[in-house]
Amino acid sequence: MSRRNYSNGDGRALASRLRRRVRIETPVEVSDGMGGTVRNWQLLAEAWAEISPLRGREALAQFQLESQISHRIVLRWRANLDASMRVVHGGRVFNIRAVLNVNEADRMLEVLAEEGGAV
Repeated sequence: MSRRNYSNGDGRALASRLRRRVRIETPVEVSDGMGGTVRNWQLLAEAWAEISPLRGREALAQFQLESQISHRIVLRWRANLDASMRVVHGGRVFNIRAVLNVNEADRMLEVLAEEGGAV
């Protein structure tokens, strides 16, 4: 994956692009009352993000990684985000498939996600 420059060093360029307020949710197993468990979703954090669909060559290149990846979500770096979680924006659900630490700088995350599922 190519190096991406998401800011001019002080974060202003990036901040103007993070316009969507999203919920980051983590799965939790809860009792179903009959001896089993059911997967539920719990709020981990809220964050500002940029959500964009993959297009053309990007989608084709990502096909090799995961055939269902449909969107790229960019947000500020956080240590506890992983592929078991999901991002929710409005009524849309994005299941996380990969989390990339942009330029290994611990400043930005690029999340590759598949849209689908119920809120």
